[in-house]
Amino acid sequence: MEKKEKLSDAELHFLKEIFYVFDKGRDGDISCTEIKNLLARFGFEHSLKDIDEMIQEKDIDQDGRISFDEFYRILSRDASSIEKMMEAKQAFDLCDTKSDGRIDKQELKDYFQKIGIPLTDKEVENMIIVADHNKSGFVEFEEFVNILRS
Repeated sequence: MEKKEKLSDAELHFLKEIFYVFDKGRDGDISCTEIKNLLARFGFEHSLKDIDEMIQEKDIDQDGRISFDEFYRILSRDASSIEKMMEAKQAFDLCDTKSDGRIDKQELKDYFQKIGIPLTDKEVENMIIVADHNKSGFVEFEEFVNILRS
């Protein structure tokens, strides 16, 4: 694991974006379960037991929830995980041309057209159906990450 003492401004901004994507309650905290899932999705190179120990160590107030400061302390130790997250976000942003935090059918179709893979409306619809776990009709970042990890 490559250790990093201080993150760049861009990395810090990115981590804030990722944190708030996973902060479902918009209360400034994410659960330990959510942080474990997030770290596993992005290939954090530790066992779940190691992640549990790291979370317990960084959960300063021991409330079972991770604040942004605690999240920062966990991820600032592993530059490769941050890079993987940034690459996933950049790929998502290429598809999310409306910059609304979700990819619709037309954006997905346009993206594949741009990279030389024309898809029918039915093919695009099927891709959305497979990826759209929350049945919103769109692919949100968390669902996009799941696709990349599968």
